[in-house]
Amino acid sequence: MMDLNFHYAAYSYLDECLWIDRPCMLALRDKDRSDREICKALAMMAVKYSIIRNFSSKNCNEEFRLASVLEELRRTQKPVSDEDAIECVVSFADRLKELYGQRLLSAASKILWMQYQSPVIIFDSLAWGCLIRYAELASSASYSEYCRIWREEYKRTASQVRKACDDLIDFKQFTLASKFDDASLRNLVDNEWFRERVFDHALVLSESIARDEQGESL
Repeated sequence: MMDLNFHYAAYSYLDECLWIDRPCMLALRDKDRSDREICKALAMMAVKYSIIRNFSSKNCNEEFRLASVLEELRRTQKPVSDEDAIECVVSFADRLKELYGQRLLSAASKILWMQYQSPVIIFDSLAWGCLIRYAELASSASYSEYCRIWREEYKRTASQVRKACDDLIDFKQFTLASKFDDASLRNLVDNEWFRERVFDHALVLSESIARDEQGESL
Protein backbone atom coordinates (compact mmCIF):
# COMPACT_ATOMS: atom_id res chain seq x y z
CA MET A 1 0.00 0.00 0.00
CA MET A 2 1.25 3.46 -0.85
CA ASP A 3 2.31 5.76 1.97
CA LEU A 4 1.76 9.18 0.43
CA ASN A 5 2.50 12.52 2.06
CA PHE A 6 -0.44 14.57 0.82
CA HIS A 7 0.29 17.58 3.00
CA TYR A 8 3.75 18.04 1.54
CA ALA A 9 2.38 17.32 -1.95
CA ALA A 10 -0.28 20.01 -1.50
CA TYR A 11 2.28 22.49 -0.22
CA SER A 12 4.72 21.85 -3.08
CA TYR A 13 2.06 21.72 -5.79
CA LEU A 14 0.56 25.04 -4.73
CA ASP A 15 3.86 26.75 -5.56
CA GLU A 16 4.23 24.79 -8.81
CA CYS A 17 0.68 25.66 -9.79
CA LEU A 18 1.23 29.38 -9.29
CA TRP A 19 4.67 29.35 -10.90
CA ILE A 20 4.11 27.02 -13.87
CA ASP A 21 0.57 25.79 -14.45
CA ARG A 22 -1.58 28.82 -13.77
CA PRO A 23 0.22 31.25 -16.13
CA CYS A 24 -0.11 28.75 -18.97
CA MET A 25 -3.75 27.98 -18.16
CA LEU A 26 -4.62 31.68 -18.07
CA ALA A 27 -2.85 32.35 -21.37
CA LEU A 28 -4.78 29.58 -23.11
CA ARG A 29 -8.05 30.84 -21.63
CA ASP A 30 -7.54 34.52 -22.49
CA LYS A 31 -9.17 35.31 -25.82
CA ASP A 32 -7.34 38.63 -26.00
CA ARG A 33 -3.87 37.03 -25.94
CA SER A 34 -2.00 36.95 -29.23
CA ASP A 35 -0.74 33.65 -30.63
CA ARG A 36 2.76 34.87 -29.90
CA GLU A 37 1.96 35.35 -26.21
CA ILE A 38 0.21 32.00 -25.97
CA CYS A 39 3.07 30.19 -27.67
CA LYS A 40 5.48 31.85 -25.26
CA ALA A 41 3.42 30.69 -22.27
CA LEU A 42 3.24 27.16 -23.67
CA ALA A 43 6.99 27.14 -24.27
CA MET A 44 7.73 28.31 -20.73
CA MET A 45 5.55 25.52 -19.37
CA ALA A 46 7.22 23.01 -21.69
CA VAL A 47 10.68 24.09 -20.52
CA LYS A 48 9.74 23.76 -16.85
CA TYR A 49 8.21 20.32 -17.43
CA SER A 50 11.23 19.24 -19.51
CA ILE A 51 9.17 18.43 -22.61
CA ILE A 52 10.37 21.30 -24.83
CA ARG A 53 13.16 19.10 -26.26
CA ASN A 54 10.49 17.04 -28.02
CA PHE A 55 9.51 19.94 -30.26
CA SER A 56 11.93 20.82 -33.02
CA SER A 57 12.53 24.52 -33.66
CA LYS A 58 14.06 24.14 -37.12
CA ASN A 59 13.10 26.93 -39.50
CA CYS A 60 11.03 28.54 -36.78
CA ASN A 61 11.52 31.51 -34.49
CA GLU A 62 11.89 30.34 -30.90
CA GLU A 63 8.87 32.37 -29.80
CA PHE A 64 6.70 30.39 -32.23
CA ARG A 65 8.28 27.02 -31.49
CA LEU A 66 4.96 25.57 -30.33
CA ALA A 67 2.79 27.23 -32.98
CA SER A 68 2.00 23.88 -34.61
CA VAL A 69 1.14 22.43 -31.20
CA LEU A 70 -1.21 25.33 -30.51
CA GLU A 71 -2.86 24.85 -33.89
CA GLU A 72 -3.48 21.17 -33.16
CA LEU A 73 -4.66 21.97 -29.65
CA ARG A 74 -7.32 24.27 -31.03
CA ARG A 75 -8.65 21.41 -33.12
CA THR A 76 -9.40 19.33 -30.04
CA GLN A 77 -12.77 19.27 -28.32
CA LYS A 78 -13.17 19.51 -24.58
CA PRO A 79 -13.59 16.00 -23.12
CA VAL A 80 -16.75 15.53 -21.10
CA SER A 81 -16.04 12.11 -19.59
CA ASP A 82 -13.13 9.98 -18.44
CA GLU A 83 -13.32 7.97 -21.65
CA ASP A 84 -13.40 11.11 -23.77
CA ALA A 85 -10.31 12.39 -21.97
CA ILE A 86 -8.35 9.20 -22.66
CA GLU A 87 -9.31 9.26 -26.33
CA CYS A 88 -8.44 12.96 -26.54
CA VAL A 89 -4.93 12.39 -25.15
CA VAL A 90 -4.25 9.36 -27.35
CA SER A 91 -5.52 11.11 -30.47
CA PHE A 92 -3.54 14.28 -29.71
CA ALA A 93 -0.38 12.22 -29.15
CA ASP A 94 -0.90 10.55 -32.52
CA ARG A 95 -1.24 13.93 -34.24
CA LEU A 96 1.92 15.18 -32.56
CA LYS A 97 3.71 12.08 -33.86
CA GLU A 98 2.79 13.10 -37.40
CA LEU A 99 4.39 16.49 -36.75
CA TYR A 100 7.45 15.51 -34.74
CA GLY A 101 8.13 11.88 -35.61
CA GLN A 102 7.54 10.41 -32.16
CA ARG A 103 4.48 9.64 -30.07
CA LEU A 104 4.61 12.23 -27.32
CA LEU A 105 2.09 10.81 -24.88
CA SER A 106 3.45 12.57 -21.80
CA ALA A 107 3.74 15.91 -23.58
CA ALA A 108 0.28 15.51 -25.12
CA SER A 109 -1.31 14.83 -21.74
CA LYS A 110 0.40 17.82 -20.12
CA ILE A 111 -0.58 20.23 -22.88
CA LEU A 112 -4.18 19.01 -22.96
CA TRP A 113 -4.34 19.27 -19.18
CA MET A 114 -3.25 22.90 -19.38
CA GLN A 115 -6.14 23.51 -21.76
CA TYR A 116 -8.90 21.45 -20.10
CA GLN A 117 -7.73 20.21 -16.67
CA SER A 118 -10.05 17.50 -15.28
CA PRO A 119 -10.97 14.90 -16.58
CA VAL A 120 -7.60 14.79 -18.38
CA ILE A 121 -4.99 12.80 -16.47
CA ILE A 122 -1.34 13.69 -16.95
CA PHE A 123 0.97 10.81 -17.81
CA ASP A 124 4.12 11.12 -15.73
CA SER A 125 6.80 8.44 -15.70
CA LEU A 126 7.37 8.81 -11.95
CA ALA A 127 3.65 8.60 -11.15
CA TRP A 128 3.53 5.57 -13.46
CA GLY A 129 6.42 4.01 -11.57
CA CYS A 130 4.73 4.62 -8.23
CA LEU A 131 1.54 2.88 -9.36
CA ILE A 132 3.59 -0.05 -10.65
CA ARG A 133 5.48 -0.26 -7.38
CA TYR A 134 2.58 0.06 -4.97
CA ALA A 135 -0.70 -0.49 -6.84
CA GLU A 136 -1.96 -2.97 -9.43
CA LEU A 137 -0.53 -1.34 -12.54
CA ALA A 138 1.43 -3.64 -14.84
CA SER A 139 4.63 -2.32 -16.41
CA SER A 140 3.20 -3.11 -19.85
CA ALA A 141 -0.11 -1.35 -19.17
CA SER A 142 -1.70 1.06 -21.64
CA TYR A 143 -2.42 4.70 -20.91
CA SER A 144 -6.08 3.71 -20.51
CA GLU A 145 -5.19 1.17 -17.82
CA TYR A 146 -2.93 3.71 -16.15
CA CYS A 147 -5.87 6.12 -15.95
CA ARG A 148 -8.13 3.43 -14.49
CA ILE A 149 -5.70 2.53 -11.71
CA TRP A 150 -4.91 6.20 -11.12
CA ARG A 151 -8.60 7.00 -10.63
CA GLU A 152 -9.11 4.05 -8.30
CA GLU A 153 -6.24 5.17 -6.08
CA TYR A 154 -7.34 8.80 -6.20
CA LYS A 155 -10.86 7.86 -5.17
CA ARG A 156 -9.50 5.77 -2.30
CA THR A 157 -7.45 8.67 -0.96
CA ALA A 158 -9.71 11.60 -1.94
CA SER A 159 -10.63 12.54 1.64
CA GLN A 160 -6.95 12.73 2.64
CA VAL A 161 -6.17 14.86 -0.40
CA ARG A 162 -9.07 17.18 0.39
CA LYS A 163 -7.90 17.61 3.99
CA ALA A 164 -4.36 18.45 2.85
CA CYS A 165 -5.68 21.05 0.42
CA ASP A 166 -7.97 22.57 3.06
CA ASP A 167 -5.02 22.95 5.42
CA LEU A 168 -3.14 25.07 2.87
CA ILE A 169 -5.18 28.08 3.92
CA ASP A 170 -3.43 28.18 7.29
CA PHE A 171 0.04 27.85 5.76
CA LYS A 172 -0.24 30.20 2.81
CA GLN A 173 2.35 32.60 4.24
CA PHE A 174 5.01 29.99 3.49
CA THR A 175 4.01 29.70 -0.18
CA LEU A 176 3.73 31.81 -3.32
CA ALA A 177 0.08 32.32 -2.34
CA SER A 178 1.03 34.49 0.64
CA LYS A 179 -0.70 37.55 -0.85
CA PHE A 180 -3.92 35.70 -1.67
CA ASP A 181 -6.87 36.39 0.60
CA ASP A 182 -8.38 33.28 2.15
CA ALA A 183 -11.42 33.27 -0.15
CA SER A 184 -9.31 33.48 -3.32
CA LEU A 185 -7.02 30.70 -2.19
CA ARG A 186 -10.01 28.59 -1.20
CA ASN A 187 -11.46 29.05 -4.68
CA LEU A 188 -8.22 27.69 -6.13
CA VAL A 189 -7.62 24.69 -3.87
CA ASP A 190 -11.29 23.62 -3.92
CA ASN A 191 -11.05 22.81 -7.63
CA GLU A 192 -11.14 19.10 -8.38
CA TRP A 193 -8.29 19.53 -10.86
CA PHE A 194 -6.14 21.07 -8.13
CA ARG A 195 -6.77 18.11 -5.83
CA GLU A 196 -6.02 15.67 -8.64
CA ARG A 197 -2.70 17.37 -9.28
CA VAL A 198 -1.88 17.19 -5.57
CA PHE A 199 -2.46 13.43 -5.82
CA ASP A 200 -0.16 13.39 -8.87
CA HIS A 201 2.49 15.21 -6.89
CA ALA A 202 2.22 12.75 -4.05
CA LEU A 203 2.80 9.86 -6.46
CA VAL A 204 5.81 11.58 -8.03
CA LEU A 205 7.37 12.45 -4.68
CA SER A 206 6.87 8.92 -3.36
CA GLU A 207 8.51 7.35 -6.40
CA SER A 208 11.38 9.84 -6.36
CA ILE A 209 12.11 9.01 -2.73
CA ALA A 210 11.84 5.26 -3.39
CA ARG A 211 14.33 5.48 -6.26
CA ASP A 212 16.73 7.57 -4.21
CA GLU A 213 16.59 5.07 -1.35
CA GLN A 214 17.09 2.19 -3.77
CA GLY A 215 20.13 3.93 -5.22
CA GLU A 216 21.61 4.49 -1.77
CA SER A 217 21.26 0.79 -0.93
CA LEU A 218 23.21 -0.35 -4.00
